Amino acid sequence: MPKFEVEKFDGTNDFSIWRIKMRALLTHQGLLAALEGKLPEDLSEAEQEDKNKRLWSALVSRCMTKSLTSRLYLKQRLYTLRMKEGMSIKDHLYYFKKVISDLKNVSIKVEDEDQALILLCSLPLSFEHFIDTTLYV
Repeated sequence: MPKFEVEKFDGTNDFSIWRIKMRALLTHQGLLAALEGKLPEDLSEAEQEDKNKRLWSALVSRCMTKSLTSRLYLKQRLYTLRMKEGMSIKDHLYYFKKVISDLKNVSIKVEDEDQALILLCSLPLSFEHFIDTTLYV
């Protein structure tokens, strides 16, 4: 049986291509029906539950690895996050929350106080007065 490899989705690779590859992999493993909620009616409840568990295990092992490399990469994304001058606050906050969510998905909790400080430090110099006011007043 040939082995299919799908790179982990980390937010930097093309989601549409990754999705196609992942669907092909799940089809090959006989798990696509479970993903779509269309399991054959002749399967017993235990067999349906088994397929759903196998699907979840496959997704977790492929997409949400908790390896040291993955955790370090996500932490690096958080700690090096910088808002570019002219970028909208909305876009910057969206990206910031996405990184925090990705960290949470690999069991890394960033305390609220740390999140606030990291976010403030990620703002450009044009926010200097806002940062000072927020931190010291």
